[in-house]
Amino acid sequence: MAAFFDLDNTLVRGSSLYHLACDLVRKKVIPRREVMRFARQEMSFIVRRAEPEGVSTSAAARALALVAGRSEDAMLAVTSEFVRKKLPSILVPDVLDELRRFQLHGIATWLVTASPIELASAIAGELGMSGSIGTVSEVRDGHYTGNLVGAIAHGPGKVKLVIDQAAIHGLELDMSWAYSDSINDLPLLASVGMPVVVNPNTQLLNIAKKNGWGVMETARRGAPVKRIAGHDPRVRYPASA
Repeated sequence: MAAFFDLDNTLVRGSSLYHLACDLVRKKVIPRREVMRFARQEMSFIVRRAEPEGVSTSAAARALALVAGRSEDAMLAVTSEFVRKKLPSILVPDVLDELRRFQLHGIATWLVTASPIELASAIAGELGMSGSIGTVSEVRDGHYTGNLVGAIAHGPGKVKLVIDQAAIHGLELDMSWAYSDSINDLPLLASVGMPVVVNPNTQLLNIAKKNGWGVMETARRGAPVKRIAGHDPRVRYPASA
């Protein structure tokens, strides 16, 4: 068994790639004009509480273009520093608490995201998670080519990667949890025995209620965590845990 956590707008506020892009601008690694494109996506997260169709694909394409020709070692160093210094300020405390409860009970925790694997791995490592799944960029001679290795870890592509890793690590998905805010993660949520939707929009909330899934509204402006329609996503551990 394991608990799989989406990253953007679930474990962290808004888009992780946007936060990283802002940091890269401050370090003058990328030009300021590039971050404005990510800013528009960030506003969409806030207003719609969902990813617009195709946003992960377009964001991945821009991310690939930004790193093309750059040194892998240099990007890993910048990403590692960003995670070490900035991650605490963008984490969603309530979701982090859920993650910590799994870890306390010895249940594997995995980060699953369409964001670059370098960012996913750094965050998972910082939080002591069991592993990470993300989008993989091609590297040749120590530099990014601007191409992908495999598909973007998004939608059906994400759940395929989860199934692959579950098989490798002997994880039973029907005894596992998944946390996500996104309608695009329906394949992931439907693949586990205990799905939990986080801060869902109306469409996702209705699907969750229809299927009896856990629903979690994280605290806003100091308000308590809200449990909707009798659903309680707090961890229900097997007796053997």
